[in-house]
Amino acid sequence: MAMTLASQQIKGEQFTLELSDIKIVKTVDMKTKELTGAPFLRGSIKIINNSKSILDVQGVTFQYLDSSGNPIPFKSGEKKVAYSTYWADLKPGREAENFLDLTVPMSAVKDKSLASIQVNVVYIPTPLKREALQAPINIEQK
Repeated sequence: MAMTLASQQIKGEQFTLELSDIKIVKTVDMKTKELTGAPFLRGSIKIINNSKSILDVQGVTFQYLDSSGNPIPFKSGEKKVAYSTYWADLKPGREAENFLDLTVPMSAVKDKSLASIQVNVVYIPTPLKREALQAPINIEQK
């Protein structure tokens, strides 16, 4: 059983964030109608560098919020899979895409308290260029 969320494109000053095919997948016991395991947030995330400098994307986190804007916490003992993937430095005009497979707090789905999901992208805009120095080392024969 899945809840589908709208695909979104969010334009920022430095980059564009695209979320697509986003859904919350849950396993429900057909007899009792109870959740039988942790729900998962699945879909795709793409970051497009719109700036004129390299963006060093450090990480992306997701926070589940109730209708008052308060975070919905994971309960003790609940499986928690945080978003963790390797993000490369993005050169101007380049993009990086990854697949999402995260756990959602059970209470967010069970109690139907999930009102929104906040995505946080941590990045460092850098005007610096990476360079390498190759220096031969002479070896003297004795």
